[in-house]
Amino acid sequence: MKLKMTILVAALLLCSGCNAAEEKPIKYVNCKRMDYYNVMDIETNIKIGYQGLDVVNTETIENITLYKSEDVSNEEMTNMVNDMLKAYDEQKKKMEKDKAIEFDYTYDESNITTYGKIDYGKVDVDKLLKEDPSLKDLIEDGKFHVVKMKASYEALGAVCTDLE
Repeated sequence: MKLKMTILVAALLLCSGCNAAEEKPIKYVNCKRMDYYNVMDIETNIKIGYQGLDVVNTETIENITLYKSEDVSNEEMTNMVNDMLKAYDEQKKKMEKDKAIEFDYTYDESNITTYGKIDYGKVDVDKLLKEDPSLKDLIEDGKFHVVKMKASYEALGAVCTDLE
């Protein structure tokens, strides 16, 4: 009787994992866009992480702004870069309060690089939609969807590729 009970418990333990939902692997989409201006070029790299059908988990964004000073004086370029750095400082202070967003930047004599990461699991979707109603096109059932985000970036001129 004790052996039968042990076998039954072992079988139940083994089968309890049989119906458990298998965690889906994280997949990624990379999007890249280049913008060219008189005084600077901006390269934007976006990596969207998602699971399941297409629910977005994270998004990382890197912008590299390369200065081109042939068209402006050094003083004008310095003023422009200082204005950008001031705006990034303000943005960073605002985002420090938001647990869903990480933001930072680096700079040197040739470029400014900004880094942003959004954890969509921590985003208050209702609050975000109140601040920016245009994002409603990227959301379905309260979640951001990779297909919609990818289409949005492509409409803005980015080239997106799926990664496995």
